[in-house]
Amino acid sequence: MLIEKYIEEYSKDIGFVTEGVAMEFIEQVIKVMKQQDMSEKVLAERIGISVGGLGRIFNFTTNPRLSRIVKIAMALGYNVNITLTKDRHGHA
Repeated sequence: MLIEKYIEEYSKDIGFVTEGVAMEFIEQVIKVMKQQDMSEKVLAERIGISVGGLGRIFNFTTNPRLSRIVKIAMALGYNVNITLTKDRHGHA
C-alpha cells in the first residue's frame, strides 16, 4: 500500500512523468537503431549533434526539445505521433 501511495504522488510530478515519456522514446530509438544496425555516431551525425550530446539525451541528463525528437525519428525513417490519454484515474 505504501508503494501505491508513492506511485500516485509521483504520477502527478511533471519531472517524473516527463522522464517516463523520455524513457519510452529512447527505448524505442535504441530498438530501431539495433534493428538498423546503426551506431550512436551515425545517428548523432544525421541529427547534427556530437556523440556526447546524443549520450546526454540517452542518459537523461538533458531533455531534448520536440524538434530534436522529430529529427531523431526522421533520421531513423520514422515519424513522431503524440497521443493524449487519460491518466489511470480517468482525469484528462
